[in-house]
Amino acid sequence: MRLMFITLPNSDGKILPGSYVEISINVVSSKASPLVVPANVLVVDQAGTHVVTVDAEKHIAFRPVKLGRDFGREVEIVEGIDLNHLLVASPSDLLVEGETVKIVESSSKQDNKPKEENKPKEKTTGKS
Repeated sequence: MRLMFITLPNSDGKILPGSYVEISINVVSSKASPLVVPANVLVVDQAGTHVVTVDAEKHIAFRPVKLGRDFGREVEIVEGIDLNHLLVASPSDLLVEGETVKIVESSSKQDNKPKEENKPKEKTTGKS
């Protein structure tokens, strides 16, 4: 739920100042299901927004991404990665492009994981 402030015509005075209302807005998208990832996979620096991926040979790559909606603990990725990319959770500032890493299963709690079905696998890494 998000807090929003709006201005409505109220010539008849039926809407009182400070009133609260709960609304639902259906957002129509051309995609069937958005790609939603945990916010802790994002790297934001002077070069822009990136995620750190690990390829089949266990090498690190920084991939630029374009963000969509922000859901708090999760964010929508609209460009840059797909479901097949392996993402690094909470990437260290010490990681270097092309570096070889050891893959370790994430120990994050179930309620921290995205609820969307279409998401990349989340892994944590440590240097090897």
